[in-house]
Amino acid sequence: MGWVTKLSADAQTEYRLDETCGCAVDYRLANDQPLEWIGQGLRDVGIEPGSLLLTDDDRDDARALVAGCDPGTGEQLVDRKQVLDPRGKLAARTFVDAMRAAAEAAGTTPAGLLDHGTAPKTRLKRYAQLERGLVREGDAHKVPVKELGVLARAAGLDLDVVYGADRVATAMQWASAKVTIGNMGFDVTLECPKTLSVVAGTAPTALGKALRDTYMEAARESVAYLEDTCGYAMAGHHGDGQRAERRDTSGLLGWAMLHQAARPVPDAPAADAPVDGDRADEDGAVDEDQQPRHSPGDPHLHVHLTLVNMAHADDGKWRTIAAGGRDLHRHARVADAYNEARMRALTARRFGMRWERRVPGGAWEVVGVPEEMRVGFSRRSTAIAASIATKGLGPGAGKSVGSATRRAKLSVTEDETRAVWRERGTALAGRDVDLVVAEAAPGWDGPHPTGPGTPPGGPPRLPSPTDVAARIWDPETGLTSHRKVVTRVDVLAAVLEECGEGVENIAQAQALTDQVLDLTEWVVPLPGGGQRHMSDAARYTTVDIVEAEKTVTAHAIAGMRGRRFAAVPVDVAAAAVEVCETTQQWRFSPEQLAVLDRFLTAGNAIESLVGVAGAGKTSLMTAARTGWEARDLIVAGASTASVAAENLFRESAIPARSSKPTAPAPKSCPSATPSSSARSASAACSPRSTGSPTA
Repeated sequence: MGWVTKLSADAQTEYRLDETCGCAVDYRLANDQPLEWIGQGLRDVGIEPGSLLLTDDDRDDARALVAGCDPGTGEQLVDRKQVLDPRGKLAARTFVDAMRAAAEAAGTTPAGLLDHGTAPKTRLKRYAQLERGLVREGDAHKVPVKELGVLARAAGLDLDVVYGADRVATAMQWASAKVTIGNMGFDVTLECPKTLSVVAGTAPTALGKALRDTYMEAARESVAYLEDTCGYAMAGHHGDGQRAERRDTSGLLGWAMLHQAARPVPDAPAADAPVDGDRADEDGAVDEDQQPRHSPGDPHLHVHLTLVNMAHADDGKWRTIAAGGRDLHRHARVADAYNEARMRALTARRFGMRWERRVPGGAWEVVGVPEEMRVGFSRRSTAIAASIATKGLGPGAGKSVGSATRRAKLSVTEDETRAVWRERGTALAGRDVDLVVAEAAPGWDGPHPTGPGTPPGGPPRLPSPTDVAARIWDPETGLTSHRKVVTRVDVLAAVLEECGEGVENIAQAQALTDQVLDLTEWVVPLPGGGQRHMSDAARYTTVDIVEAEKTVTAHAIAGMRGRRFAAVPVDVAAAAVEVCETTQQWRFSPEQLAVLDRFLTAGNAIESLVGVAGAGKTSLMTAARTGWEARDLIVAGASTASVAAENLFRESAIPARSSKPTAPAPKSCPSATPSSSARSASAACSPRSTGSPTA
């Protein structure tokens, strides 16, 4: 699926202008398509959409746009947020340690060193902010060197002694410099199924080029979709009870870059061998001499769309786009799904390709490409997965492990790379790779600018709305299997992914989506939420979710009207409190005792405790667990975040795991059910649970 990367530093822009598109590795093939201007809004700054970025002047124009300037006149169209250059700051920890040492030697406090002369309140306030920043950020907290100089002079300290003269001199060089931060732009990355990349990478030159051209054609249609849905601006203040006004614009501004290959990989990636990042030193730098020899990366057709965060609104002003970019994140999945759906339709028409799902709900793959080729040409993802398994990391570690290998570099020609791909393709398939390509693209008989025409059977055949609904609303695997509310943009993406033969245009997909949402036996429309200014923000849930909520509500009401759940005798509850107070060596407050009395003895089906951090909620749960377990009850915890679940277990000994409940589960609401009819935490919190309610 597509994803969005926010561009908030100049270096990110440079990556996307040196024709590696932020991939930070020399793997671009010699004949990859050059950078191409995209977005109808470019005409307002004198640039023609579809033209190429070929010269240094073109790249300077792109830099100007990212900086919020008109590339022709230099006029600042949109102000970008700027902050002091980090090189003009020094570590707060070093200064605080020096202040404390000086105060101790003088028999006073750090505040005492500053509380004299003119404007002591200003200095005291700034030092207090410095200490709070240190608590909040730890050793990462840094302070402008000029501000430290003011405090140091008042306290009688010499910054050259505290930090060293060279470090202070370097910081002073950058003390007045500023860097641009914030949302300067966005990189929207669109991918394609591995089997299509394999065919494009191992095919004869003419067919490979035709497939890449077709892919870019589909990508341009996705850009047009993003322009229609995310190319708007907002005028006025949004928040604090006010709603900004949505304004139309002349379109997006940006550029696109097509890539054919993944990053290089080690020549012999053993399953238990470390990837390059494992050889990094303590500063994160990779010793090039320690790296294994690399071969060209595997075929991986994808496109980077770099979109500038500004557009020319219909009120004549230049403004930022897509509600601060939030709408762009929402629509990236649709853009990717639409790109792939158009590829399925276009490749069937022009190359005779057929598409299949090899696993239910999985990606659509090209018929005729053996599974051995698909897996064998996925070495980078295989190496990352192996490294994650070896290190015992969680499923979310892929991005960090992948980042650790980005320094590998390889300079190869396109002919060399394709020769390697074709040789490996033959070995993986067990037959001549040309036979595989011929089977995958049986309709290809030479270059066709617009394709050989519509194949027998006509345009793409769409699945029926009922068939689509049965799959995307499936209670176990559908859109609401882990959340209770979806928006129209979620449904549109899912509908596109169900169109195996693709679609002719986005309007066709929109119409099918409307038909799916009209099926009242599946779908329940919801009132508008807080994102009504965004595109396709209408909200929906499913009939089974509503029925599950009715069941949960009925259990809760029953538990508040005399039916008792997990109630503990008063004397057992008192004993549990006494045990915990003895162990922790402090007594609960009257308010905390009232909470424990209700939790343990009231027997309500659902209880909720809300409190600020540090109020003692976890300590209360320790006492509650002691009382419930004394009653031979099973106690289990759930949280929407893995870290919170781990903290609950570590601090209160309540076994807990992360889950996807219909609403955030209160930290102090574990499941407690009699052992004779125990339910798991996930069942107690599940939106479709009809078992014992949460206690």
